[in-house]
Amino acid sequence: MVRSNSLNQGGITQLKKIAALTEAFGLNFEITTAANPIANAANLHMSCAIKNCEFFEWWVPKKRLWDFGVVKESLKVDKKGVVHVPKGPGLGLELDWDYIKAHTFAVL
Repeated sequence: MVRSNSLNQGGITQLKKIAALTEAFGLNFEITTAANPIANAANLHMSCAIKNCEFFEWWVPKKRLWDFGVVKESLKVDKKGVVHVPKGPGLGLELDWDYIKAHTFAVL
């Protein structure tokens, strides 16, 4: 098994390439989360999009400690423990632009 996430590997495209390589070698590619709501949504979408992924690891805090930069809770777990993919354009998240602008330290 190989484990990684979009935040540490350069984004969704790199994650997709790693998933293809692991599949070619007959390995599972299990995607972990990083304490970042946007990366977590990308990781969940990737987990659902690749066939050699059997689970999605997500830290589930009791408070919204890791839901910064988004307007509402980014991921939800139902009573059966299933995480549902956000619906909507892009990754399905509504970004909190006021928060993002207040915490921006550089624009490249």
